[in-house]
Amino acid sequence: MIKETPNLPETDDVSLYESVDSKKFHDAAERALNHYLNPSVLKSPFTRKPSTMFLLAPDLKDEDLLAHTCESLAQASVMAGDFAA
Repeated sequence: MIKETPNLPETDDVSLYESVDSKKFHDAAERALNHYLNPSVLKSPFTRKPSTMFLLAPDLKDEDLLAHTCESLAQASVMAGDFAA
């Protein structure tokens, strides 16, 4: 009996990273997906610089601390008023 279709040639397993271009394409696709689905991966960690107002500093005057406290309480009062309205 004669076979109607010939045997298919055997193919080698091909890696996604076989050529340089496919690796670049894969990396670009990963960056694009991370940009839209996981943006925190692309951002560098946020470095927070603490305020020097609350560090122990012998040259800091009492008036500066009182002024800062007064401004903070005034801002809190305005925010509370905005939320109440």
